[in-house]
Amino acid sequence: GAVGICCAKVSEAAIMQRAGIHNILVTSPVVDPGTAQRVANLAKTNGELMIVVDSVASAGTLEEALTRQEAKVKVLIDIDPGLGRTGIAPGEGLSSLTAYLADECSHLHFEGLQVYAGHCMHIESVLERQEKYKKAMRAGQLAKAQLLSEGYEVKIMSGGGTGSYEFESELGVLDELQAGSYA
Repeated sequence: GAVGICCAKVSEAAIMQRAGIHNILVTSPVVDPGTAQRVANLAKTNGELMIVVDSVASAGTLEEALTRQEAKVKVLIDIDPGLGRTGIAPGEGLSSLTAYLADECSHLHFEGLQVYAGHCMHIESVLERQEKYKKAMRAGQLAKAQLLSEGYEVKIMSGGGTGSYEFESELGVLDELQAGSYA
């Protein structure tokens, strides 16, 4: 059932692409212009590349690099599951970022949302992990509902992992699982 691969860094995505894998999701936002240029270089020969963004600034940096390369890339907006590390919370900022992607970016194509609750994956107690995961995924549920109410299509809800895949059938938040630690 695997349809692609996730990479945390652009350098990892480059290795996978050189090995012949094209359906790649880079799961960490890019902020550095040099790294954005590497994304654009990969996108020039890979129409299946996808990356996450979590701010208008990071989206703008990618848009500039992609424009120079005349390349396009699919985008998921990274939703913060409560860690405060990367991602954006549901609310006004999410609306602004989605509108920016839809109205201002001709080289970034909005596909959906990523909600990765990595802080839940290694909790030993299944019940504790499940409860923490449910709470974390609430941000994804709210974000999707918000964007749907604003008229956006959310084609992909990506996230989860090896430590939480078993909870998704009950929750039904995600339609793409990033399980991989088991390998």
